[in-house]
Amino acid sequence: MTRRHNGTDRGSVSRRGAVALIGAAGAVIVGLLAILISVFAVGSYGVTLFLGTPFVQGMIVGWAFNRKALKPDGQTSGVVLLSVMLFGGAMLLFALEGILCIAMAFPIAAGVAMLGGAIGREIAKRGGGAVGFAASIFLLPMGSMMEKVSSVPPVYEAVTTVDVAAAPEVVWQRVVRFDEIEELPAWYFRAGIAYPIRATINGSGVGAIRRCEFSTGAFVEPITAWHEPHRLAFNVIAQPPALRELSIYSKVYAPHLDGYFRSTRGEFTLIPTPAGTRLEGHTWYSVDMYPQAYWRWMSEILLHRIHQRVLDQVRREAEAGV
Repeated sequence: MTRRHNGTDRGSVSRRGAVALIGAAGAVIVGLLAILISVFAVGSYGVTLFLGTPFVQGMIVGWAFNRKALKPDGQTSGVVLLSVMLFGGAMLLFALEGILCIAMAFPIAAGVAMLGGAIGREIAKRGGGAVGFAASIFLLPMGSMMEKVSSVPPVYEAVTTVDVAAAPEVVWQRVVRFDEIEELPAWYFRAGIAYPIRATINGSGVGAIRRCEFSTGAFVEPITAWHEPHRLAFNVIAQPPALRELSIYSKVYAPHLDGYFRSTRGEFTLIPTPAGTRLEGHTWYSVDMYPQAYWRWMSEILLHRIHQRVLDQVRREAEAGV
């Protein structure tokens, strides 16, 4: 009796494992198709891709895993998370993304997929069929196309401030151009996020071309306002990739590396204070990736870190009288 019982248990576990893998494989296929259509065919990193796709993936897994027999919520959630991780591994394998971007997208994808998994389990509990899933999958590319036509990313402003123990006239010289930053980049910069290295300028006054060299290339910044020593403003007419992806391959074919984060203009404001100068760094930027609240929050944090690296270098040079 005991042997028969153990064999039954092992068979049950094997069946659950097979069903879980089949559901996860289906979710991976749906995700890859969504990326190929939304990103490479339509050129959209919209709500459909970041919310709709993981929701449908989770729904498929939740339904498939519970279709024959209802499983506990915890097991369903575990299989859904497994499918999200397998999908991330597939994107790495096919060089569609790098480790850094997958890590940034994972929290939102996992949360939405878990919600989809719970709904898929409920559909299976009520005896729902696969017709609705087929319709959902069909709607994903339609949603991407509509988003691409209608979406215009908003422009945001990031402002960072530092106090400098030097007169505005001294600080101005280091704002216009600064030497190579010798300070060790923070770990997130070393992981691949682009970070500033030095700044040079060709000419002076409005029309001069400033170049801010980053780890991934140069920002080309024609000067639009030259109010020495109080305000320096510029447009951005060329910029390098926002990051260098960590991957098992030398090249990652992810379009968002070029153009989906866009810095449009910048400005330095120098305000005299009793102790010296209050220096403000401004960047106006857009993120053509949705949901905006999620990616803006992340972009804003990184922009402040980039600003801080530049402003600290200006402060060091101005206070040292370089």
